[in-house]
Amino acid sequence: MGRIAITTGGVKQSLSNYNALKSICEYIWNGFDAGANRIEINTSRNNLSAISEISIKDNGIGIAKKLLNKKFKPFYESEKAEQAYERTRITGIHGKNGVGRLTFFCFAQYAEWNTVYKENEKFKNYSINIHANNLENYKETDENIIEAKETGTTVTLSGIYQNIDIYELNEYIKKNLLVY
Repeated sequence: MGRIAITTGGVKQSLSNYNALKSICEYIWNGFDAGANRIEINTSRNNLSAISEISIKDNGIGIAKKLLNKKFKPFYESEKAEQAYERTRITGIHGKNGVGRLTFFCFAQYAEWNTVYKENEKFKNYSINIHANNLENYKETDENIIEAKETGTTVTLSGIYQNIDIYELNEYIKKNLLVY
C-alpha cells in the first residue's frame, strides 16, 4: 500500500473548486498527457436511469508499476511539469499539478485505474484503487504479464452520488477539451 502525502480533509479542501464535469475532463486530459490519441467514455446506469459508473479509457503509455509511487504519492506535484520543457508535442502538457487523479471525490465514492504498460517487450497490467473517504491511501494489485496489443489505462469511477446529465457533460467536454 502507498500513502499520498496529504490527509483526505486536506485534499478535499484543496480541491473544493472541482465539480463532476471538471473532474471528468481532468481524467480525459490525463490520457492525452500519457500520449493517448483515443479516449473512450462509457457510462452505466442504475434502475432509476441515473449514471452509476463512468469509465474513461485511453490508449496512452499506461502507468509502469515501478513509477507508481512517483505518480501517485506526491500531491500538488507532477513529473509532467518537469517534463513539460522537454516535450515537443504541440498540445503540451495539461496536468501539471498532480491533483487530477483525486478529483473524483466531488461526485463519486471510488476510483479504480486498470493500467496496461509495456516493459522489456512484455505487456503488464495491474490496478490501483482509492476510496473517497481515504484519499491519502491507495492500494495496488500485483502486476501480471498479459497478452495485449496496446497499452493504456481505464479509470472507472463508481458509487456516483451526484446526478450527471450526459448532454451537459458532452457540451462541457467539447468546450473544455480543445486540442490545438
